Amino acid sequence: MTLNVLPRPSVDQPGNQTVCNGASTSAITFTGTAGASFAWTNDNTSIGLAASGSGNIAAFTATNTGTTAVTAHIAVTPTGANTCVGLTKNFTITVNPTPTVNQPADQTLCNGATTSAVHFTSAVAGTTFGWTNDNTSIGLAASGSGDIAAFTATNSGSANAVAHITVTPTANGCAGPSKSFTITVEPTPSVEICSTDGDRSCTTDESLTLTAVVTPGGGTVTYNWTGPAGGISGSATGATITAVLPGTYSVTGTRDGCGYTGSFHVGLCANCSFPIP
Repeated sequence: MTLNVLPRPSVDQPGNQTVCNGASTSAITFTGTAGASFAWTNDNTSIGLAASGSGNIAAFTATNTGTTAVTAHIAVTPTGANTCVGLTKNFTITVNPTPTVNQPADQTLCNGATTSAVHFTSAVAGTTFGWTNDNTSIGLAASGSGDIAAFTATNSGSANAVAHITVTPTANGCAGPSKSFTITVEPTPSVEICSTDGDRSCTTDESLTLTAVVTPGGGTVTYNWTGPAGGISGSATGATITAVLPGTYSVTGTRDGCGYTGSFHVGLCANCSFPIP
């Protein structure tokens, strides 16, 4: 009697893979005993790979639409040319989810006011946040990571200063879609008071028709004048004040929520323009 003992085929151990949702896996080429064929099974088809197949596994686009990592366990079994079946080897493909970030709200505030802190959140655990800012003149750095703490907004100009801020989430080496928002800082308004009555603005015993010019223009302006003759209030133009006593009159008010203060003087002079710092 002749007894032939056939060799058992083998397959080399494939490496595990970890990829991001939407990324391409590396192709898997099985190697082992010469002439062997390879059959494989996959216990999690949600990653984008079929439940079973034979031969090598081509690169494919990995999928994970959830908020936690998804792992597929793949088993490959070799079969020799002599029909003998070898030992199975196991490996995994893990697909990490795409991190997200909540949409931050835009902010509009006055020069010198304190912004609201910006807190970033994500449904994917362990997400970190990096942000950039295209206008550092408002008092915020050009870039940073994590939440944006409240800060004193700055605008020393005469027009609105708008900063566009972009935040990008990252988790497990995977970057998610960015979100953008703005912080608008309105300038401190300035006021110039001028009489339309010519030199009468320099008398001390007649009513003066005064016009308030607010820079920048637009918006809704309210104000109050007080001084030796008492105070008045009204719209930004056409107000009348009786200069019973010469002296300095103070002006306070707001333009679209942003405050301004200043003063003008009624006395013996020939110039009807009274700039207010």
